[in-house]
Amino acid sequence: LLAEASIRLAREKSQAARRGVELSVEGQGDLSVRGDREGLLRALRNLAANAIQWSPDGSTVSVRLVGSEDRIDITVDDAGPGVPVDLR
Repeated sequence: LLAEASIRLAREKSQAARRGVELSVEGQGDLSVRGDREGLLRALRNLAANAIQWSPDGSTVSVRLVGSEDRIDITVDDAGPGVPVDLR
């Protein structure tokens, strides 16, 4: 998943650079996926694009993939304002 995510996030990386935002993608563990690859990558791209859109210039958006025995945790961390409590 890490190699595929890095390739698929190239457009978002360019978008981030134009806005002065750094997009980092890192992973560890077993990141093999069995399932709807396109759906998962589309969701990852949407999360990254949203994080970039709401992050202030000069900040970093971090996409972290951590694989364990039976799951992969995906974290997209940014410096944006977050979702208001009443809309979560």
